[in-house]
Amino acid sequence: MINIAKENNIKLVFVRIKVESAFEGTPKHEDYLNSLSQYLKQPNVFLLDYSSDPRITDDLLRDPLHLNENGKTVFTQLLAEGLEGIFTEK
Repeated sequence: MINIAKENNIKLVFVRIKVESAFEGTPKHEDYLNSLSQYLKQPNVFLLDYSSDPRITDDLLRDPLHLNENGKTVFTQLLAEGLEGIFTEK
């Protein structure tokens, strides 16, 4: 996917959001995040990581993996701001 995006001068954006998981904070999870960060350090590849964003509070989650209606509103605004920063940079 990254190679195809590069070949076509396309900006590729990966997004992480907060989820409740027993895997969070474990050494394997930290290794995964470090590997992901290294892998995504390429031109025109971006990671918007909202997994520990304090603006996404537990009351915005419907269940461990999904946002409720208020959460969707908050996240949409955060995502719009993040994407604006990527697509308006020169």
